[in-house]
Order: sequence, then structure tokens, then C-alpha cells
Amino acid sequence: MNLSMKICTGVMSLLGIACLAIGALIDDRPEWDIVAVPDGIELGEVAPETTQACALRIVNRGRSRAHLKNVSTSCGCTVIESVAEDLAEHGMAEIKVKIKTGTSPGRFVRFILMEIQGETPGQRRIIDFPVHLTVTAANSSTDETKAP
Repeated sequence: MNLSMKICTGVMSLLGIACLAIGALIDDRPEWDIVAVPDGIELGEVAPETTQACALRIVNRGRSRAHLKNVSTSCGCTVIESVAEDLAEHGMAEIKVKIKTGTSPGRFVRFILMEIQGETPGQRRIIDFPVHLTVTAANSSTDETKAP
């Protein structure tokens, strides 16, 4: 190998090492990234005037701890039972929820709302996760089509 090839190989090796070092220093993941696994809750068909318990699993895909603040719901029929206050990097938590159905049949969506704060002062975001359910008719077994 001649001198110019040795120099070129040495420079390329140094550049490769520098790129690896810079890549390790630059983490393009956001400070925190909270997602639900799966995207929300699907309760399916639920009888009227019942209370349904469920849990939303959330994961922090970010690179630092996230602080869960002001976890609430979109209506009074949905109540938060328990929630973690902090979620570590790659951490998982469950938010336990109870939903009381009304008397009106139909498809409904309720939301679990939470304010997320990162380690960096002033960094916050409000996110919501849906809870889907279908309230069945009170006497669905007596629904018959009447002949004219």
C-alpha cells in the first residue's frame, strides 16, 4: 500500500469514528413521547346504566423522564382510578379508569386527557386518548320488526 492510500485509509477511519461519536451524541428522539398501546381503549358493547372498569397502557418512547400532570377525563361519567406521576425513558404505566354508562343507546367516545411535562422547563403538551364503547338498548332482546 502506498503512502497516499495509507493516508486516505487513515482519514476515512478517523471520519468513521467521528461520525459514530457524533451519532452517539445526537439522539434524534424527542425528550419524551407518550403513546398508548394500543392507541386507545375499545370496550365494545356495554349494557346501559353499568360501570365498566378498564386500563389504558401508556409508554414513554422518548429519551428522558416525563411527568404526568392533571390527568382528567372528557366527562363526569368517566373517572380516573389511578395513574403514575412519572414515566421513565422506555417506561410503561397503566391508567385505571371506570366508565358509567347512561340510558341512551349508541356509539360513544370519551377521552382521557393528560398534561405531560418534560425535564426541560417550560416543555409541556396536552394529549388525549380515546375510550370507545357502544351502549346497547335496554331491551335489545324484545326489539322486533312489526308487520303492518
